[in-house]
Amino acid sequence: MKTSIGKRFILASVLLICCFKASVGFDNTTYDIQSFEGKKEKLLIRDTHSETIIVIHKSDTLTFYGNKHGIRDVKLLNPYFLQITYGMPGGSEVKCRAIVVVCIYNNKLHIPIPVFTTVESFVHNMFYDFHGINLKIEKDPLFKFKLTVKEHIFVRDLDDSSKILYDEKIATTVKFDTATNLFYNRRENLNKQYKVLKERTTNADVEEMISVKGELPVLKLNNPKCKECDDGALYLYYNKNWFEELAAYDNISRLGSLTY
Repeated sequence: MKTSIGKRFILASVLLICCFKASVGFDNTTYDIQSFEGKKEKLLIRDTHSETIIVIHKSDTLTFYGNKHGIRDVKLLNPYFLQITYGMPGGSEVKCRAIVVVCIYNNKLHIPIPVFTTVESFVHNMFYDFHGINLKIEKDPLFKFKLTVKEHIFVRDLDDSSKILYDEKIATTVKFDTATNLFYNRRENLNKQYKVLKERTTNADVEEMISVKGELPVLKLNNPKCKECDDGALYLYYNKNWFEELAAYDNISRLGSLTY
């Protein structure tokens, strides 16, 4: 029994050290990136250890919230786009990660795509459920750049790893609009009321009602569960920020964002 407990303690310690080192290795580190104007720039990535990640440019700063488990990875998708992955709150038996992409245009930091999330969970100690997202940005002769969002949804029995209940991969290809410097696949005329998060307090999140009007850039992902359907995840660009259209309850639609 002592040996078993000792092994578990050592394993837990090693995992904790590895996680700590992974976060520290990316924190407070400077990365090279090229602006759309062709200039060589530097970005400083900083974990504030207070649930935010800060991206610092010499003349601009972006803050992303929902950081609970530190920076997990930083890499260039190509010379112009930097991807940052960090751990979000997930709850019991759930691991969530946010995927952020930033670039530099006109000496300012820019968010060309929404913040995507990946989820890995153990459902009722019966199923292993994985929803992953992989991003690829390539040069394109017509639209300057092309974004491919690859989704993988996988569910298997927890006791019998050979028993796969669901396994679907699907890709969404999105063009780059040089006028807005955004990746999106259509524009929509909207005139709709939404609730959005205004501020977080120790007791509760404070929401406010906003009216979204106009023809907005929209990024719509294909539905992995129904390739012919038009009800995949939807993100819209409004007031210089990306929002995800969330499921409605109390008859009111909501918009979610991980960007300040």
